[in-house]
Amino acid sequence: MELNTNKRGLLHGMYSDRYFPTHLVDKLHSIILDTCTSIETDKPDSLDELYSITYTATGLINNLQLEFEQHGSRIETVAKGEIAIAFRRVANMYGFDHANVRELLAHREW
Repeated sequence: MELNTNKRGLLHGMYSDRYFPTHLVDKLHSIILDTCTSIETDKPDSLDELYSITYTATGLINNLQLEFEQHGSRIETVAKGEIAIAFRRVANMYGFDHANVRELLAHREW
């Protein structure tokens, strides 16, 4: 399985909605790609190890909330769904088909 990392394949709903500033969606996109790099580098053997990696990414996304608000946007329903889909796709791509999406994003503050 390959992750479609272009704007049409990852976070498409956010990129296509002017409510979300493109430069901030780009930051989210980078966090997700960095998560892939971490998975490839760390080679987690268990869900707990995968979750540890995604918790770090979720913390970085948490840190973007203020920036979204400063630009008249928020990480809200559409964004939450898009981010969850992206994390699910990443987990699946690396063979973690049984990863729980809620657990992948358990440390979210949005």
